[in-house]
Formats: sequence, C-alpha cells, structure tokens
Amino acid sequence: MLSRKHYLRERHLLFVPMRSFAALLLVCLLTCASVLAQQPANALPVSWLPTESFGPADTQATPDTTTPWHYFPLHVGNVWEYVDYEGDVVVQYRIAADTVFSGHPYVRLSEERHPRRPDGSWGIPTIYSSLLRYDSTQYRVLENSPFAEYERVYYYTRCALNVSFDSIVDCTPEGSWAVGGGYNGVLVFGGERAGEGADTLRTPVKTFVQLGTGVEYGLAAGIGLVYHAVEGYRWALHYAKVNGVAYGRPFIPVASEQEAVPDAALRIVRIWPQPVRDRATLRVALPEAARVTVEVFDLVGRRVAVLLDGPQAAGAHEVTVNTRALTSGMYLVRLTSGSQVRTQRLHVVR
Repeated sequence: MLSRKHYLRERHLLFVPMRSFAALLLVCLLTCASVLAQQPANALPVSWLPTESFGPADTQATPDTTTPWHYFPLHVGNVWEYVDYEGDVVVQYRIAADTVFSGHPYVRLSEERHPRRPDGSWGIPTIYSSLLRYDSTQYRVLENSPFAEYERVYYYTRCALNVSFDSIVDCTPEGSWAVGGGYNGVLVFGGERAGEGADTLRTPVKTFVQLGTGVEYGLAAGIGLVYHAVEGYRWALHYAKVNGVAYGRPFIPVASEQEAVPDAALRIVRIWPQPVRDRATLRVALPEAARVTVEVFDLVGRRVAVLLDGPQAAGAHEVTVNTRALTSGMYLVRLTSGSQVRTQRLHVVR
C-alpha cells in the first residue's frame, strides 16, 4: 500500500491529507510550478506544495466509510469564505433558508463576490443565489433555481461523494478523475490575517483531480469545500462556520443568527447533527411562556412523530429527536405556538 504526505500550506488554511497516489501528485506538481511562477510580489502566499517523493501508481483503492453528506453540510446558517490566489476577490457562501420548490425540499445558497478596491477595502458585492438539495440515490448534490428548466449536478459533486480514496473514477460526462486524500486530514485556520493563534480540525479529506486538465478540488468532512484550482486560477477556504462552530476569522463580517432573527421571536435555532442516522437534538427558543407543539412531517404531509406538546417556559429548550423508526429521506420539523409556526428540514440517512 502506497503512503504519502501531501501538504496544502496557506496563510489561512493548511491541509495535510495523509494518503494519495502518483497520478494526483504528478498533476499537483505541474499545477504548482505553473501557478507559483505567476505569483505577483504582493500576492497572498496561497500555494499547493507536495513535499514527499512517491512510488509507482499501484495503490489499491481504499473504501471511504465516512457518511457522504458530511463532505457537503447543507445546514441553514452555515457560512464559507474563500480567497482567490492573488487576494483580489473574497467569495462568501451562506445557506440562507430552507424552501420547497417543484415538490422537493431545498436550501437556498447565497453567494457574494467582494472585489478588493485599490485602497485595500472590499467593494460592493455581486450576489447570486441558487437552490441545493441532496440526491441520496446518486450521493450527489443537485442544483436548481426558479429560472432553470431542469436540475443539474452541483459543480463540486460531479463525482459521487462516496467514492473510494486512492482510485480512478469515471464521472461521466466529466471524464476520469483521480481521487486521493484520507481519514487523517488536518485543517488549520489561522495566520497573520486571521489573528493570533489558529483553529485546527482533524477530519477526513477527499481530493479530486480531473486527469489531463489540471482541474482539482478538495472536500473535508464536517466542513465542505476547502480549495479549488483550474488553469492556474486558485482559491482556498479562509473561514467557515458550520453547525454553529466557527473556524478562523472572516474578511467580510457575517451576520449572526441573533442579528438575522430577533431574540423576541419564536424560532427553531438548529437541529444537529445533520444528516442523522439514529438521534438528533432540536433546539428551540421561546420569547414567552406558552403552549408549544413540535411535530415531524414527511413530504406528503403525514405526521410521523410528536416531539413536544404542552406548556413551556420562556427561553431555550432542547428536544431529542429519535429517528430510528424513520426511513431515509427528508422530513419537516414544525414548531407551533399559538398562531406562530416555524419549520426546519430534517435529513435522515440509513
């Protein structure tokens, strides 16, 4: 079995996956040489630096037992911020809300691209929006919008999320891809621009390189997309907030949940973890004492569970959601107090 160390050294992000093979390293070496030669003197030092020699490409594929959806967490409130190679553009993605479109549950993904002004400040952003949902049959994420005529596979899941490490896969119609990475990835968020100290996370990381093109990207379990490179252009993760946990510090201020939703409001704060196999925790906030019901419905409107029904005091409450009796799929959790109703998506996997 071939072993290697592969380092992504960023001022903001250091990625160290511990397994890959020759095809991945060869492509990365060629990409690195081309990109570093073009780096201007005042650029942010963002680079991809493989540092260890490699042997013949005879590595056997290693099955990945990570829950596929952990590589692409679509939870309301999640935020990712990326910086391009030259530091001229910051792109911030945010899962803004749950919604239903054409009979399917989606999350709305907001994308903001902030250009850097000559004085170093960030300019007025260009804003885009799309709808995303999991496809549990293909282990991919599908993208849609009110203006699209059909769903399409989201760019960063063109290869299924459950493919094995150390493998060559045919992601039709995208061609052949080398899949590397491993279970012992290390993400380090920090550096001069992120303040003193660093946030470190050990988690499985999966890398994808399209053979013959130089296109590559990486996904980290529990985080999502960590970098993307194509034809000499590269951008990498600088900041992330996933399931309420923040890593690093953003360039662009991120509106908090408290800013988005007033404290004096009935709300479902979050449901975690998601996706869930057996048990999840639901956190709700009540502005005042009231009779409250919390119910779970499937997508055809059938009530499948009652989690809470009765008077509750004002403040935050946590409720256990037992999903063992539920089949795989999407459900809606409905919180009701008087005439106020709040809903949030629940994704169950088996």
